[in-house]
Amino acid sequence: MNEAANIAPLVAALSALGVAAIVVDNGSTDDTAAVARAAGATVVSEPIAGYGRACKSGLQAALEADFDVIAFMDADGSDPPHELVRLVEALEGYDVVLGTRPRFSRGWRAMPQAQKFGNWLAPLLLRLTTGARYADMPSFKVFSREALLRLAPQDETYGFTIELLVRAHALGLRVTEVPIDYRPRAAGESKVSGDLRASAKAAVRILSVVGRYAWEAKRRRR
Repeated sequence: MNEAANIAPLVAALSALGVAAIVVDNGSTDDTAAVARAAGATVVSEPIAGYGRACKSGLQAALEADFDVIAFMDADGSDPPHELVRLVEALEGYDVVLGTRPRFSRGWRAMPQAQKFGNWLAPLLLRLTTGARYADMPSFKVFSREALLRLAPQDETYGFTIELLVRAHALGLRVTEVPIDYRPRAAGESKVSGDLRASAKAAVRILSVVGRYAWEAKRRRR
Protein backbone atom coordinates (compact mmCIF):
# COMPACT_ATOMS: atom_id res chain seq x y z
CA MET A 1 0.00 0.00 0.00
CA ASN A 2 1.23 3.48 -0.96
CA GLU A 3 4.57 2.39 -2.41
CA ALA A 4 4.55 4.60 -5.53
CA ALA A 5 8.07 5.80 -4.72
CA ASN A 6 9.45 2.25 -4.52
CA ILE A 7 7.47 0.03 -6.85
CA ALA A 8 8.86 0.96 -10.29
CA PRO A 9 12.52 0.10 -9.50
CA LEU A 10 11.41 -3.19 -7.96
CA VAL A 11 9.30 -4.20 -10.96
CA ALA A 12 12.10 -3.18 -13.34
CA ALA A 13 14.64 -5.26 -11.40
CA LEU A 14 12.35 -8.29 -11.44
CA SER A 15 11.69 -7.88 -15.16
CA ALA A 16 15.44 -7.79 -15.79
CA LEU A 17 15.65 -11.18 -14.07
CA GLY A 18 12.88 -12.54 -16.27
CA VAL A 19 10.45 -12.64 -13.35
CA ALA A 20 6.77 -11.81 -13.80
CA ALA A 21 5.72 -9.33 -11.12
CA ILE A 22 2.26 -9.34 -9.57
CA VAL A 23 1.64 -6.23 -7.48
CA VAL A 24 -1.29 -6.22 -5.07
CA ASP A 25 -2.69 -2.74 -4.51
CA ASN A 26 -4.13 -2.99 -1.02
CA GLY A 27 -6.11 0.25 -0.87
CA SER A 28 -3.38 2.69 -1.89
CA THR A 29 -4.24 6.38 -1.92
CA ASP A 30 -1.25 7.29 -4.11
CA ASP A 31 -0.30 6.22 -7.65
CA THR A 32 1.12 2.81 -6.71
CA ALA A 33 -1.17 0.88 -9.07
CA ALA A 34 -0.60 3.16 -12.06
CA VAL A 35 3.17 3.26 -11.54
CA ALA A 36 3.37 -0.52 -11.17
CA ARG A 37 1.26 -1.08 -14.27
CA ALA A 38 3.38 1.35 -16.30
CA ALA A 39 6.50 -0.50 -15.15
CA GLY A 40 5.11 -3.75 -16.56
CA ALA A 41 3.58 -5.46 -13.54
CA THR A 42 0.25 -7.23 -13.37
CA VAL A 43 -1.75 -5.26 -10.81
CA VAL A 44 -4.35 -6.92 -8.61
CA SER A 45 -6.69 -4.71 -6.61
CA GLU A 46 -7.53 -5.78 -3.05
CA PRO A 47 -9.44 -2.90 -1.45
CA ILE A 48 -9.93 -4.56 1.95
CA ALA A 49 -6.88 -3.91 4.12
CA GLY A 50 -4.87 -6.81 5.49
CA TYR A 51 -1.40 -8.24 4.87
CA GLY A 52 -2.70 -11.78 4.55
CA ARG A 53 -5.61 -10.66 2.42
CA ALA A 54 -3.23 -8.95 -0.02
CA CYS A 55 -0.97 -12.01 -0.10
CA LYS A 56 -3.92 -14.30 -0.78
CA SER A 57 -5.10 -12.11 -3.66
CA GLY A 58 -1.64 -12.15 -5.19
CA LEU A 59 -1.39 -15.89 -4.64
CA GLN A 60 -4.69 -16.50 -6.40
CA ALA A 61 -3.49 -14.49 -9.40
CA ALA A 62 -0.21 -16.44 -9.49
CA LEU A 63 -2.00 -19.78 -9.33
CA GLU A 64 -4.37 -18.75 -12.11
CA ALA A 65 -1.32 -17.82 -14.20
CA ASP A 66 0.01 -21.39 -13.69
CA PHE A 67 3.35 -20.34 -12.20
CA ASP A 68 5.40 -23.27 -10.90
CA VAL A 69 7.37 -21.13 -8.43
CA ILE A 70 5.74 -18.34 -6.42
CA ALA A 71 7.54 -15.78 -4.25
CA PHE A 72 6.27 -13.22 -1.76
CA MET A 73 8.24 -10.05 -1.05
CA ASP A 74 7.70 -6.55 0.29
CA ALA A 75 7.50 -3.66 -2.16
CA ASP A 76 9.51 -1.15 -0.11
CA GLY A 77 12.97 -2.14 -1.32
CA SER A 78 13.96 -3.99 1.86
CA ASP A 79 13.84 -7.37 0.10
CA PRO A 80 16.49 -7.05 -2.66
CA PRO A 81 15.17 -8.53 -5.92
CA HIS A 82 18.59 -9.90 -6.93
CA GLU A 83 18.41 -12.25 -3.93
CA LEU A 84 15.45 -13.97 -5.58
CA VAL A 85 17.89 -15.84 -7.81
CA ARG A 86 19.55 -17.47 -4.80
CA LEU A 87 16.23 -18.29 -3.17
CA VAL A 88 14.85 -19.95 -6.30
CA GLU A 89 18.08 -21.92 -6.77
CA ALA A 90 17.81 -23.08 -3.15
CA LEU A 91 14.29 -24.39 -3.84
CA GLU A 92 15.84 -27.39 -5.61
CA GLY A 93 15.10 -30.27 -3.26
CA TYR A 94 12.84 -28.17 -1.00
CA ASP A 95 9.23 -27.02 -0.90
CA VAL A 96 9.79 -23.69 0.84
CA VAL A 97 12.74 -21.28 1.00
CA LEU A 98 12.81 -18.45 3.54
CA GLY A 99 14.90 -15.34 2.93
CA THR A 100 15.95 -14.75 6.51
CA ARG A 101 17.12 -11.38 7.81
CA PRO A 102 20.53 -11.71 9.51
CA ARG A 103 20.90 -10.02 12.86
CA PHE A 104 23.04 -6.89 12.75
CA SER A 105 22.65 -6.49 8.98
CA ARG A 106 22.01 -2.92 7.89
CA GLY A 107 18.33 -3.66 7.38
CA TRP A 108 18.07 -5.33 10.77
CA ARG A 109 19.77 -2.37 12.46
CA ALA A 110 17.24 -0.02 10.86
CA MET A 111 14.29 -1.91 12.37
CA PRO A 112 12.49 -0.35 15.35
CA GLN A 113 13.23 -2.16 18.62
CA ALA A 114 9.65 -3.42 18.83
CA GLN A 115 9.96 -5.11 15.44
CA LYS A 116 13.29 -6.70 16.39
CA PHE A 117 11.71 -8.04 19.57
CA GLY A 118 8.74 -9.44 17.68
CA ASN A 119 10.97 -11.11 15.10
CA TRP A 120 12.81 -12.81 17.97
CA LEU A 121 9.75 -13.69 20.03
CA ALA A 122 7.51 -15.26 17.37
CA PRO A 123 10.01 -17.96 16.28
CA LEU A 124 10.83 -18.69 19.92
CA LEU A 125 7.17 -19.20 20.84
CA LEU A 126 6.59 -21.40 17.81
CA ARG A 127 9.57 -23.56 18.71
CA LEU A 128 8.43 -23.94 22.31
CA THR A 129 4.79 -24.64 21.50
CA THR A 130 4.76 -26.50 18.18
CA GLY A 131 8.33 -27.70 17.68
CA ALA A 132 8.64 -25.71 14.45
CA ARG A 133 12.16 -24.29 14.21
CA TYR A 134 12.61 -21.14 12.17
CA ALA A 135 15.14 -18.35 12.61
CA ASP A 136 12.79 -15.70 11.24
CA MET A 137 9.27 -15.00 9.99
CA PRO A 138 10.35 -13.19 6.82
CA SER A 139 8.36 -11.38 4.18
CA PHE A 140 10.67 -12.74 1.45
CA LYS A 141 9.81 -16.38 0.83
CA VAL A 142 9.61 -18.77 -2.12
CA PHE A 143 7.31 -21.75 -2.56
CA SER A 144 6.68 -24.43 -5.11
CA ARG A 145 3.18 -24.31 -6.55
CA GLU A 146 2.39 -27.73 -5.08
CA ALA A 147 3.43 -26.59 -1.59
CA LEU A 148 1.10 -23.59 -1.66
CA LEU A 149 -1.80 -25.72 -2.88
CA ARG A 150 -1.25 -28.02 0.10
CA LEU A 151 -0.80 -25.15 2.55
CA ALA A 152 -4.00 -23.36 1.42
CA PRO A 153 -3.44 -20.29 3.64
CA GLN A 154 -6.49 -18.65 5.20
CA ASP A 155 -5.21 -15.93 7.55
CA GLU A 156 -5.91 -12.43 6.23
CA THR A 157 -3.77 -10.47 8.71
CA TYR A 158 -0.16 -10.35 9.89
CA GLY A 159 -0.57 -13.95 11.02
CA PHE A 160 -0.31 -15.05 7.38
CA THR A 161 3.39 -15.98 7.44
CA ILE A 162 3.12 -17.78 10.77
CA GLU A 163 0.16 -19.80 9.50
CA LEU A 164 2.13 -20.84 6.41
CA LEU A 165 5.17 -21.92 8.38
CA VAL A 166 3.29 -23.78 11.10
CA ARG A 167 1.31 -25.65 8.46
CA ALA A 168 4.50 -26.39 6.54
CA HIS A 169 5.94 -27.95 9.71
CA ALA A 170 2.76 -29.92 10.42
CA LEU A 171 2.61 -31.24 6.84
CA GLY A 172 6.26 -32.24 6.87
CA LEU A 173 7.20 -29.96 3.99
CA ARG A 174 10.89 -29.44 3.30
CA VAL A 175 11.88 -25.94 4.40
CA THR A 176 15.28 -24.27 4.19
CA GLU A 177 16.48 -20.81 5.19
CA VAL A 178 18.84 -18.59 3.19
CA PRO A 179 20.23 -15.37 4.73
CA ILE A 180 19.66 -12.36 2.47
CA ASP A 181 21.03 -8.85 2.20
CA TYR A 182 18.03 -7.32 3.96
CA ARG A 183 18.00 -3.54 3.66
CA PRO A 184 16.26 -0.50 5.13
CA ARG A 185 13.19 0.52 3.11
CA ALA A 186 14.16 2.62 0.10
CA ALA A 187 11.68 5.47 0.61
CA GLY A 188 8.71 6.38 2.76
CA GLU A 189 7.65 5.04 6.14
CA SER A 190 6.55 1.56 7.17
CA LYS A 191 2.78 1.14 7.49
CA VAL A 192 3.35 -0.95 10.62
CA SER A 193 6.66 -0.27 12.34
CA GLY A 194 6.30 3.44 11.64
CA ASP A 195 2.97 3.55 13.48
CA LEU A 196 2.80 2.54 17.16
CA ARG A 197 -0.89 1.64 17.04
CA ALA A 198 -0.46 -0.43 13.87
CA SER A 199 2.57 -2.16 15.41
CA ALA A 200 0.56 -3.07 18.50
CA LYS A 201 -2.31 -4.45 16.40
CA ALA A 202 0.09 -6.52 14.30
CA ALA A 203 1.81 -7.87 17.41
CA VAL A 204 -1.49 -8.87 19.02
CA ARG A 205 -2.61 -10.64 15.86
CA ILE A 206 0.67 -12.49 15.46
CA LEU A 207 0.62 -13.64 19.09
CA SER A 208 -3.00 -14.75 18.76
CA VAL A 209 -2.11 -16.90 15.75
CA VAL A 210 0.85 -18.39 17.65
CA GLY A 211 -1.46 -19.09 20.59
CA ARG A 212 -4.05 -20.78 18.39
CA TYR A 213 -1.53 -23.11 16.81
CA ALA A 214 0.05 -23.82 20.19
CA TRP A 215 -3.36 -24.85 21.53
CA GLU A 216 -4.00 -27.06 18.51
CA ALA A 217 -0.59 -28.70 18.91
CA LYS A 218 -1.32 -29.36 22.59
CA ARG A 219 -4.67 -30.96 21.76
CA ARG A 220 -3.07 -33.24 19.17
CA ARG A 221 -0.56 -34.48 21.77
CA ARG A 222 -3.30 -35.58 24.17
